[in-house]
Amino acid sequence: MRQHRPEGFRGAGDVHLLPLSRELQKVLLDTQRLFSDGSLRLRKTQIAKLADILVGLAEDLHNEIGIWDAYEHYNLEFFGVRVPFSPTSGTTRRIDADRIRHLLCVLCPDLKPGLILWPHHQDLSCLAHAVQAYLADAFQGVP
Repeated sequence: MRQHRPEGFRGAGDVHLLPLSRELQKVLLDTQRLFSDGSLRLRKTQIAKLADILVGLAEDLHNEIGIWDAYEHYNLEFFGVRVPFSPTSGTTRRIDADRIRHLLCVLCPDLKPGLILWPHHQDLSCLAHAVQAYLADAFQGVP
């Protein structure tokens, strides 16, 4: 997690992030065992990167840093929806499955070149809900 941070920037919750990322890796590994097909299965190195990114998203939403908010504002201004394929998303500041599903839909093809995903793919939705459940619960105790 620290390799993704600018020098000199630290917050009160930073000590929690690496353990959360490691636990999320386990959630991701366990969840992909439930997938209906192998198209979304990732290697452990890919899962580690994905977990760091997802914990970063949760940190941004939890602490209202504003990175994801800027992304949603851009989408709303130019496309009329905060998160594509999720017209009700963005009505709260919470960690929700629609936001996670959208981010996964964008990131997974970078992790698996050539992968084309429908945003409502069964395994993608399964993964988004598992991640949301873990992160929403885990971040309750993070300052």
